[in-house]
Amino acid sequence: MVKINSLGYVYPYTDLICQLTVNIIGHNSNKIIEVQIVSKNNMQILNKKLRNKNYVTDVLSVCSKTQNYIGSIIICDQALKMNFYQTLIHGILHLFGYLHDTDEQFKEMNELEKRIYQEFFTMQLL
Repeated sequence: MVKINSLGYVYPYTDLICQLTVNIIGHNSNKIIEVQIVSKNNMQILNKKLRNKNYVTDVLSVCSKTQNYIGSIIICDQALKMNFYQTLIHGILHLFGYLHDTDEQFKEMNELEKRIYQEFFTMQLL
């Protein structure tokens, strides 16, 4: 079971998406995923600090070095390229080591994102 530690506003179903994603990729964990929603200004500052990139991005995934935390997903909902839930799934996958640096990695990650989102959407219709 994943525990959510959210700072500020929480989108509905955030906990469900996190748990579903972690279950589908096979990481059963009692650790915490922190989800933060930040402004464009704060996202640019964080992106510069964490990645040395001086622009606003939609999501940052920050792995934790402590035992109780998986890491943080930081989302700028004013800069989303996908909807919030797809962006959250994308960020969680990065926490668990998924990358999209090569065509093969991109394809694998994209297919997994679609599968998780489709399962989430199906659950909401039941």
